[in-house]
Amino acid sequence: MPITERYPPVIHLQIHLENFQRVYFKENTAQQVADAAPPATTLTSYFQLCATDAFAQNVLYVDIPKYYTWDATKKTWQRRKRGRQVEVGVYEAAAIGRIYTISPKQGDCFYLRLLLLSIPGPTSFQMLRTVNGTTHESYRNACLALGLLEDDNIHRQTKFTRGLHKSESAAA
Repeated sequence: MPITERYPPVIHLQIHLENFQRVYFKENTAQQVADAAPPATTLTSYFQLCATDAFAQNVLYVDIPKYYTWDATKKTWQRRKRGRQVEVGVYEAAAIGRIYTISPKQGDCFYLRLLLLSIPGPTSFQMLRTVNGTTHESYRNACLALGLLEDDNIHRQTKFTRGLHKSESAAA
């Protein structure tokens, strides 16, 4: 059974660098797609949500599916209407957000993922690189400024996550 059909539901959360979304097109529509703005993704819509929704400003990207549902047609996050009420108009459900593990060898994507797992409520890629009023040139430098790379804990966390994924695969 696919992981997306299990309970609790597992929602795949996209991760990509700024303006590096995946784009799908047919041969006869390539130019129109190239001329259009980059498509909205779960990540870019999370930034928009954090800019407009006070509750989302305190929620990590990986936890968003607990409180919001992804509308694939509109490409937006919508507040849940059912579940356990956590505050007025906000409901929590047993949903799991999943960001695929990214190797440290993938550079910026790895550091972007680390920031998304650590900073609640960002409104842009630039905000993720901003620490104490200083906008860093790279996600790695932002991670260093936040003290996220001071020890081997991130490598242990990555191995632990990878181990969990292998356990899930073996149990299926």
